[in-house]
Amino acid sequence: MSRMIRRAVSLMAGALSVGQSACTIATVGEGTATSSAALVTGGGVEAGGPVACGPRFVSSAAQGSSPPGCRSPSQACATIQQAVDAACPGDAVFVGTGRFTENVVIDKPLALMGAGDTTVIVPAYSSPAPCNDSSLCGGAASSVVLVRASEVTIADLTIDGDNPALTSGTVVRGADVDARNGIETDTGGPFNGLAVRNVTVKNVYLRGIDASSGGTFSVEESRVVNVSNDEQAIAIFDTGGAGRIEGNLVVDAAAGIATNRSQGTHIANNTVRRTASGIHSDNAGLWAGSAPDVIEDNVVADCAADGFGVSSFAPYLPVIVRRNRVSRCSIGLAEFGQNATVHTLFVENRVDGGALADSIGLYVTTSLLQFGSSDVVVRAAGNTIENTSIGVYVQEQPGYTAQVDLECDALTGDGEAIVSDDAAVTVDARPECALPAVVRN
Repeated sequence: MSRMIRRAVSLMAGALSVGQSACTIATVGEGTATSSAALVTGGGVEAGGPVACGPRFVSSAAQGSSPPGCRSPSQACATIQQAVDAACPGDAVFVGTGRFTENVVIDKPLALMGAGDTTVIVPAYSSPAPCNDSSLCGGAASSVVLVRASEVTIADLTIDGDNPALTSGTVVRGADVDARNGIETDTGGPFNGLAVRNVTVKNVYLRGIDASSGGTFSVEESRVVNVSNDEQAIAIFDTGGAGRIEGNLVVDAAAGIATNRSQGTHIANNTVRRTASGIHSDNAGLWAGSAPDVIEDNVVADCAADGFGVSSFAPYLPVIVRRNRVSRCSIGLAEFGQNATVHTLFVENRVDGGALADSIGLYVTTSLLQFGSSDVVVRAAGNTIENTSIGVYVQEQPGYTAQVDLECDALTGDGEAIVSDDAAVTVDARPECALPAVVRN
C-alpha cells in the first residue's frame, strides 16, 4: 500500500464567440469588405491599396505570391499567418483542406476556422523540449498556435505536433514530436474569450490545449491524444482562469484535464482514458471573486499504473465532484489537504477499482505533497465504490486532522471498507439520509 501511494503521489506532484469588428459591411468584388466613407484598413496592404475587412481564405493550392488580402476563395492566401496578418479584428479566417506547415501567432480577435479533420497544421520548426520549467521556455518552444489576443475562436481543424519533414529525436509513443504545445496562450494577458471547438490536437510534448493567461475560455467537443512524454504534460489545462471544459476526449496523457488556481471552471461530460492523472483541480478559488470548480458527469478509465481518477488538491473554495464514473484506476477519488476551511463534496460518483492490487476508492489525506500538510474536511454522499482493496482510506499527518463524513455511500466488493490512520470518520448509512445540496456554477 505505501509503495502505491508514494508512486501515485509523485505522479500528482508532477502534473500539478468572435469579437465584433469595428468595420461596417459593404460588398467589394468576390469578397465582403467594409466601409465608412472609404475602405477600412486591416492588418496589411494589398497591391491596389488598403486591405478591406471581412472574411479571409487560405488554400493549400494557393501560390506564395497570392494577394495578401486573402479576400476570396479564388484569391486565397497560401499560409494561415498571411491571412491572420491581413485580417481586421473580428474577421474570420477560413482554412481549406490540406497540410499547412507553420507556427501561427494570433495577435488580434478573430476566428480561425478549418474544414474539419482534413485541415491539418504541423509545426514549421522543431523545439519540443528547450527547457524544463515552463511551457513557452522564454519563446524558445515550438507552439503550433500561439494566442496573444482576447476573443479568439479556433475550430474545426487538426494540430499535429509531429511534422514528418523534421526530426527532433524526442519520441512520444512512436511519434517524433516537434511541438512543445498545440494551442497555447502567451504571457501578457489575461486574454478573455478563447473558444476552442471541434479541434484535434495530437503528438505534442507538454501542453495540448492550454488556457494559461488567467482569462475566460471554453474548450468543447475536442480531442487531445498523445501528450505524455513529460510527467508535467497536460492535455487540457486552465491556469488562473474561469471557463468550461466540456464534451472532450483525452487519450494517452500524463494528466488529462487540470486546473490550477482556477477562478471557477466547469469540467463536464469529458472522457479521459489511459492517463496518470485523469482530472484534477489544484488550488481552486485562490483569487478573490472566484467560484468553485465543478467536476461532474465525466468518465475516467484505464489509468496508468498507480494513477488517479478525479482529485482535488489544496482548494480555497469547496470543489464539487459529482456523478463521475471512474474505473480501473489505482485511486478513484482523492482530496489532498485544503488551503481554507472548506468542505469538498464527493457526490453520487461511481468508482470501480477493477480489483486492481492496492487500489483505493476514496483517498483523503492531510498531505499537501511537497508543500507540507493541512487540515482537511470532506463530505461524501451517495457514492458507490466497488472492487477496490480499500473503499475509503483517510490519512493524517502528525499535528493535523482529517475529517470525512460518509452519507449513504455504498461500499461493496472491497477488501476493506474503511481504513483510518487515527482520523475522524463518521458514517450515516440510513436509507433516508439526504444528499448535500450542491449548486452548479
